[in-house]
Amino acid sequence: ILNITNSDTIKKIHETYLDAGSDIVITNTFGANDLKYSDSEYSSDEVIEAGVKIAKQAVAGRKNKFVALDIGPIGQVMEPSGNLTFDGAYNLFKKQVVTGERAGADLILIETMMDLYETKAAVLAARENSSLPVFCTMTFQENGRTLMGTDPKTMVIALEGLGVDALGVNCSLGPSDLQCIVDEILEYSSIPVMVQPNAGLPKYDGKDTYYDVDVEEFSNNMRIMAKKGVRILGGCCGTNPDFIKGVVKAVEDLQPLSVQEKNYTAVTSSTQTVTIGKNVKIVGERINPTGKALYKQELREKSVKYIENQAVIQKEEGADILELNVGLPEINEVEMMKKAIKAIQKVSHLPVSIDSPDAKVLETGARLYNGKPLIN
Repeated sequence: ILNITNSDTIKKIHETYLDAGSDIVITNTFGANDLKYSDSEYSSDEVIEAGVKIAKQAVAGRKNKFVALDIGPIGQVMEPSGNLTFDGAYNLFKKQVVTGERAGADLILIETMMDLYETKAAVLAARENSSLPVFCTMTFQENGRTLMGTDPKTMVIALEGLGVDALGVNCSLGPSDLQCIVDEILEYSSIPVMVQPNAGLPKYDGKDTYYDVDVEEFSNNMRIMAKKGVRILGGCCGTNPDFIKGVVKAVEDLQPLSVQEKNYTAVTSSTQTVTIGKNVKIVGERINPTGKALYKQELREKSVKYIENQAVIQKEEGADILELNVGLPEINEVEMMKKAIKAIQKVSHLPVSIDSPDAKVLETGARLYNGKPLIN
């Protein structure tokens, strides 16, 4: 709301970062979605429009400086753990994207994402409703996974499949603790990688919250990342313009490494990746109505009990991927595929192969699926 009530302060912050050497400034719109502004005197559109306008004023007259529309998590938990539907999330993100591009943003930054499903909704909203480049970063814990369990490899495979232009990690940990996560991202990514670490994890001394990574340690670690191949560098919680100035100086003598095509063929759930081509992978084929009278009857009754049972059994028996086929001539296969995707994701973290001769059914399943499916 300060974008509207105190725009000069926000503009000065942008200008301070630009003076420190930033090439991109991020709009003050991280949480500017309709849910957050339902009881506000200002709308999310007004906040986003003002935020982009301020950032554009800050970069005006500066050569090769850009404005990123900042989009963060919605603030609600997605299905099946929570109540926010995929389509509901998509529509909230779509409105932010459309408003931000109309206001004049140069690119879209989707950041601090913890749920791959919510991230997928955001990326699709950006790709389908905008012509702007899309950068996307998720945030990882000390165990190497996001809060909802996604590992770096799975993030890379899924986000590349969705067509983002750059991907990586922000927030999370300090730069030294992020090195191994960054290594894994670089191992699998065939597109530019970006990293915006915290200045360490926040600590509390009984009076104040503080971060214990200083500019020198931060900048030295960012130089190491740049030499490994990270191409977009920045800072998150606990950092300030001095950190940016330090990073700029630390990498000023380096040239960005070229991005190498990795050529992985893989499918994912939200938490697991199966790479295809190196050895035999087992596809559990039992969730298919051919020759299965019980399953056919359940499909007619719009039941998903058989699907859930077979997903669990086949996982226990060693399947790497679960086939999902809901094809019966007498049912609405599109609507049944929606139910089936939600059902199988409740009980299994194995990647799914979506099986149908109908393109609309395949598209429906792939869109709602939390990950990157195999298409049969």
